[in-house]
Amino acid sequence: MELSWSSLCPQEHELKEATSLPLGLTLTPLARSLQHAPISLDLLARCEKCFGYISSAAQFDRRRWRCPICAQYNATPSRYATPVLRRELPELAGTCVELEIEGEPESKQLQPLTILVVDVTGDGEYLEMVKAGLLAALDGIPPSQFVGLVTYSDLSLIHI
Repeated sequence: MELSWSSLCPQEHELKEATSLPLGLTLTPLARSLQHAPISLDLLARCEKCFGYISSAAQFDRRRWRCPICAQYNATPSRYATPVLRRELPELAGTCVELEIEGEPESKQLQPLTILVVDVTGDGEYLEMVKAGLLAALDGIPPSQFVGLVTYSDLSLIHI
C-alpha cells in the first residue's frame, strides 16, 4: 500500500505535536480496484466559471451539467450526452478516482498544493484548538505553496 499524500504530512515529531490535528486513513479491504486507461486532458469537461473538472457529483439536466463546486450550468459535451455513455466513464465512476492525464508536458513545473479540511461543528474550545493547530501547520508550509481550506458542517465551503 502506498499513500500518495504521506509526503504532505509533517515529518518532524515536534511539528506533528504542534499541529494537534488528528490524522487518519480509511481502508476498504478487498475493494474493487479501479483500473482505467489514461484520459486525454482534452476529453474532460471543465466548468466555464470555476474551471473545476466534471465528477460523479455533477448533476445532469438534458443538455447541461451543473458544477458541484460553484453550481454553474455548463453545456454537456457529446461524451456525456446520455446516461448510458456516462455510466462507462472513469471520471464519473465514483467519488474517489485517480486519473493519469495524458498530454501534460513532462517539463511542466508542478506547484505544491495543500488542502486543509476542517470540521467546524465543534464548540468554541474545539475550534480554538483547531485554529491553533492550523496556524502551526501553516508555519511549516513554504510561502510559495498554494493553500486551500475546506470547511464543513451542515454546508461545505471551499476557501481558496
